[in-house]
Amino acid sequence: MNDLQKTEQNTVHNSLSMIERVAMSPDVTMEKLEQLMQMQERIEERNARKAYDSAIADMQAELPRVAENGKSHNNKYALLEDINDAVRPTLQRHGFAIKFDLEQPEGVVIVRATLSHREGHREDACVTLPLDTSGSKSAVQSVGSTISYGKRYTICALLNISTGDDIDGNDNGLAEAIIDISKATDLKSLQDLFRASWQAFPDSSPRASLTASYEAKKKDLVDD
Repeated sequence: MNDLQKTEQNTVHNSLSMIERVAMSPDVTMEKLEQLMQMQERIEERNARKAYDSAIADMQAELPRVAENGKSHNNKYALLEDINDAVRPTLQRHGFAIKFDLEQPEGVVIVRATLSHREGHREDACVTLPLDTSGSKSAVQSVGSTISYGKRYTICALLNISTGDDIDGNDNGLAEAIIDISKATDLKSLQDLFRASWQAFPDSSPRASLTASYEAKKKDLVDD
């Protein structure tokens, strides 16, 4: 246990001890107790975020450059299985785990990656992509290819790892623009990001992806 973890544990212990003493007081009100519990939750959230930031800073120096064993349109890219094999030992060593959630509304696939730390904090990256119908893919292959594509982008975005390329060598920054849209914190920033990306990608195919991501994020912000 490092000094930061010891300090955070002492802070939590002292806060819990204070709450326990206050709760035992005959004069304490429910409102006061709720305020103290909310304060405790904020302390725990802050400490979890600090632990996450510290661990990911240490981990960054150990994350490898992933070999480019895939090939598409005469370009090399890192395969999802190679990325997973390369980063898994480092993730485990620093207390991280990553999982993926998938949704498939009509015509698109939404891939959300969650990087969680053992102290409780987590971060998400999400992309909304149209189905990859290139080549002679069947319907099942189209979905599988799109999911793999989304997973590669989101895991690399969360870990800030380099694969030596733009993942499939064929999008010229489209997925990065989609991820930026997914991270917008309010409607104004979302609209600004969408407007900039719309101007950067004049073709209909990338604009379909950008529009799908924009609409999905707008719905999240409005619902919140």
